[in-house]
Amino acid sequence: MTRRVRSAAILWFALFLLFWWFQSNSVAQVPNDPLSQMEIAFEGNFSRSQIKSRLDRAMHLYKVPITNENYSRAGSTLVALRKQIGPREMDILDHMIRSHVPGVSITFPGAAGLSAAFLGTTR
Repeated sequence: MTRRVRSAAILWFALFLLFWWFQSNSVAQVPNDPLSQMEIAFEGNFSRSQIKSRLDRAMHLYKVPITNENYSRAGSTLVALRKQIGPREMDILDHMIRSHVPGVSITFPGAAGLSAAFLGTTR
């Protein structure tokens, strides 16, 4: 093998390793599970189980069936409210749970919006 061929082979091998390393390390894998996505998106250092516990309680109070689709919708609602109004997602959930009045008909998004608005004015 000549020096030129060996250099070219080393260069191609190095490029292949660099490409492989970049692909495996720099491309973040977004989880498919809505609760794991919330763990990443929610402000604060809350675990998946903490989020699930609080979210399940709020969904039960506001009569939202617990499904992955509804988890995803609830998480999106909470993140959007944080971005628009300011309170953290878990603070909104806490307020939704504390302020729930049995017999009053309000949707999960409506309760989340009212809670975010109330918490946003108390900052």
